[in-house]
Formats: sequence, C-alpha cells, structure tokens
Amino acid sequence: LFIILIMLVGVIIVTIIFFVAHRRRQKLIEAEERIEALEQLAMAATKPSPDDKQALFKKTLLLQIDIIRAFAEAPTAHNQEALKKISNAGNSDSETDALVNWSELYPVIDELYEKFHANLLNDYPGVLSEREIQILCLLRAGFSTKEIGVLIQQTSNSVYVSKTSIRKKLGLLPKEDFIAFLTTRKHSSGKA
Repeated sequence: LFIILIMLVGVIIVTIIFFVAHRRRQKLIEAEERIEALEQLAMAATKPSPDDKQALFKKTLLLQIDIIRAFAEAPTAHNQEALKKISNAGNSDSETDALVNWSELYPVIDELYEKFHANLLNDYPGVLSEREIQILCLLRAGFSTKEIGVLIQQTSNSVYVSKTSIRKKLGLLPKEDFIAFLTTRKHSSGKA
C-alpha cells in the first residue's frame, strides 16, 4: 500500500511538472510570435510599399506603440498618469492595457480607407462590438491575424474566434473575404 501511494504521488508530481513545462512553453511560443509580428510591422512600415495607405497606417500605429513604450520604460508618477490617460482615451469598454489609442486611429482609418470605420458604424449599428470593429479596421489596413493579435493583445486563436463571430453577425460564408464584402456593398448613406 505504501509503494502504491508513493507511485501515485510520483505520477501526480510528474503530471504537474509536465503541465507547468507545457504552459511555459506555450507562453514562450506566444511571446516569440508577438515579437515576430512586431518585427514584421516595423519592417513593413520602413519599406516602400505599393500601398502607401497601408505603410502610413502601420507607421502611425508603430509611433503610438513607441510613445507608450517610452512612457512605460520610465515609471515616474507623471508617466504613469500619462499611461492611464492613454489607455482610457479610447472607448470605455477597451482594455486598460491597450497598446493603441483607437479614438485617434479611427479618423486616420476613415481618411485613408474611404470612411471605412464610419461606414461600419452606420451600416451595422449595435451589431458589432468595439473589439470586432477594431479587428475589421486592422484587416482593412492589411494586417495579418498575428499582427492583429499583438496590437489588440490577444492570442491568434482569440482573433480567429472573433473573426468567426464577425462572419456570423455579417452573414458571411466561412471563406468569404470581409473586406471585399464590406467595401463593395451599398452603404446606408447611399454610396456604393
């Protein structure tokens, strides 16, 4: 009986060690993916792009992230207060640790992409959540799922789940392109 008890404790300890190691490995993989996505964003923003709008938008996002990092790296009382203001500047349902100030980016999106954000709000009032609108705006600007995950601080899997939810809300087929659908339909304002 004592030997069985020792073996049972041993199995439990090995199982716990396995799960802890697996969890740490998953976190490391996610961190590496985020670093890779940020590096790709930085490269895309500095390279000449056939789509000047996309490069400009990526530069705007990177500038916001760099400003936030500069405040975060020097944790003075003034910088902490500024970080709180930056994170609360967006909508009330946005995360407090958000990297991006959406209230400043939505006008940029509208200017660069034919009032894309404004059209989403007009055409789908109350249908899409703020996070889903953010994801669609980033998709419109040409961001990959990995890059979107970094910018909205969610895993790629969470972004995929959100994209599936958006598809259902908009009545899209599983492989139908969001942006093609949203940019080719008639808007409630009467524009094509």
